[in-house]
Amino acid sequence: MKKLLLIAECLSGGVRRHVLDLLNGLDTAKYQITFLYSSNRADSVFLKEMEELRKRINLIEVKFLRRAIHPYHDYLAYRQIRNIIRKVKPDIVHCHSSKAGLVGRLAARREKVATILYTPHAYMFQSPELSQWKRKSYALAEMMLSRLATTFTLNVSKGEKEMALSCKLDRAEKFMVIPNGIPREKEEPDKQAVRKQLGLPEGIKIVGCAARFDKQKDPHTFIRIAETMFERHQDILFCFIGDGEYLDELRKRVTEKGLEKRILLPGFRADAAKWLEAFDAYLLTSLYEGLPYALIEALRARLPIVATRATGNTELVSDGVNGYLFELRNSEDGAFKLDMLLKDAAKARSMAEESYRLYVENYSLKSMLARLEAVYDAIPVSADAMRWMPY
Repeated sequence: MKKLLLIAECLSGGVRRHVLDLLNGLDTAKYQITFLYSSNRADSVFLKEMEELRKRINLIEVKFLRRAIHPYHDYLAYRQIRNIIRKVKPDIVHCHSSKAGLVGRLAARREKVATILYTPHAYMFQSPELSQWKRKSYALAEMMLSRLATTFTLNVSKGEKEMALSCKLDRAEKFMVIPNGIPREKEEPDKQAVRKQLGLPEGIKIVGCAARFDKQKDPHTFIRIAETMFERHQDILFCFIGDGEYLDELRKRVTEKGLEKRILLPGFRADAAKWLEAFDAYLLTSLYEGLPYALIEALRARLPIVATRATGNTELVSDGVNGYLFELRNSEDGAFKLDMLLKDAAKARSMAEESYRLYVENYSLKSMLARLEAVYDAIPVSADAMRWMPY
């Protein structure tokens, strides 16, 4: 039985979804699993599942593992992780997202762990919000960590891998793509029944999204698109599910404009996937992505999609086939594409079916877990192949 140590700092949104799927889906007859986590950014879904997870998995909180850069806290987290690695003696350490990827990989390297894996879930240097200097600094840090403390990077999308290679982070053979996947629903949802269950109106178009209210997801552009669409359509409702730093600001803006009945901002919902079944179209305004679970859920929910032309999004939305793509932050372009979608009911239905076909063929949870277990089972690789690791 291999000893597997997973590390994650962010436990909300797509990272939480991915990690929980691994913890619940990996075969505990094959792997002895320890999970190091931080509760600082853990959402209610993860906290609710913790007790059930403890029955099968060794959970250990690393209290100083936090998103913000803080040299002393980062050192304390690094030291605690090193101590845990000494006790657990894992065969594989698998780090998720940037902060765990930094502290966890350094600790694993220092303790001479045979196999160190990293899943970025979108590189920080992909963010157009950062200055050129910061993007270069993050890319340099990723380059050093990849070359000095990583056996393989498991990217969640082809675009994410191509971004790593374009920045020359490391040799191409050290990167492989394992797309995110989600479970398949047993039957097609009844849109009207779901709307009635959730208290949503019937007889109008609902355009929605489930994401965080942060810089990466750019919810301000979502709101601007909604405001533009109200000038063209009376029978339309927008819904943005999620929480985050901009939620209160945008709730205030919506209220001040008297749009609270036309733009719903219900906050975080553990049943967000159920809400998607009530939507007629999905709108995602993110600035950068790895491979967004939100869009995979939209594919499964048979939704036509309007999304930004960002890495990750472009692998899930084929322009003119299962949705439309628009330029980052361009609310006029986004509104134009959404208007075009909503005015052509036949095209929208065709796009919805194409979305579902894409999901079934490429993004099942079973496929994701099988590919990941194949990687776990195939390593550690031969001693010759590991000579580049400068211990």
